[in-house]
Amino acid sequence: MLTINDLLQALEPLNKRLAGLEQGQQDLKQDVAGLKQGVDRVETGQEQLREDMKTLDRKAEAILAYQKQAHTEIMERLFESNEATGQEQQRLEQRIERIEKHLGLPPLK
Repeated sequence: MLTINDLLQALEPLNKRLAGLEQGQQDLKQDVAGLKQGVDRVETGQEQLREDMKTLDRKAEAILAYQKQAHTEIMERLFESNEATGQEQQRLEQRIERIEKHLGLPPLK
């Protein structure tokens, strides 16, 4: 017949296995908690990246608008400068014609 000691000895390996399983369960809980924290950090990082991308997009749009405005201003100034240069050239040509007539020189044209 089995005594209490025999039963306790038979249950001892089961108790050790149970303790090991309980420890493993605790370790898994800690691992899951760590993974949740990692996921939270990743999600926070992704949100920050989204905000940074929006900021970059806004800056790129602002730069593009500035470049368009600067290009327009440069083109307007070039046009005005060319116009002024053309008018000065016409005046010089007229002056040369008058000088040539006054000196009796034949035109170069």
